[in-house]
Amino acid sequence: MIGAAHRLYGPVVIDSVIASMSREPSDLLAMLMLAQEVGIQDDVDIVPLFETIEDLQNAPGVMEVVFQNPQYREHLEKRDQRQQIMLGYSDSSKDGGYLMSNWSLYNAQQALSDVCDPHGFCWNCFTARRQHGRGGGPTNRAILAQPPGTMRGRIKITEQGK
Repeated sequence: MIGAAHRLYGPVVIDSVIASMSREPSDLLAMLMLAQEVGIQDDVDIVPLFETIEDLQNAPGVMEVVFQNPQYREHLEKRDQRQQIMLGYSDSSKDGGYLMSNWSLYNAQQALSDVCDPHGFCWNCFTARRQHGRGGGPTNRAILAQPPGTMRGRIKITEQGK
């Protein structure tokens, strides 16, 4: 469907493909293979979504393995050395509770920066947060609370809630 949309409207209509419940390097490499099969590998970001506490803890190791894959490195070179990584607020909160979730998100962001930097990749943190009225607090405070050194790229935030 993405290939058809790109042919009809151009690659600007869909620029990211999210690999939900990313747990292993193969989750991202399979997405890249599918993108190659339909000819869109140079036009979309492959975005892992690390959701549970365990996934957040394993995210740096998964990305380290993926970054060492020659095909994936080539993909990132064609995407301006940029890697979006989505971190799941709500599933990690359900999994480990509010405090553990926030601590795991913080640590994952720091560790992911430490993994991306030596490879020369700029990573964009893509995360969800609760609306202010549902306990999320002001957005500017959420941005300022990011771990030191992790805001060299961009941040992408979705607001959760009804």
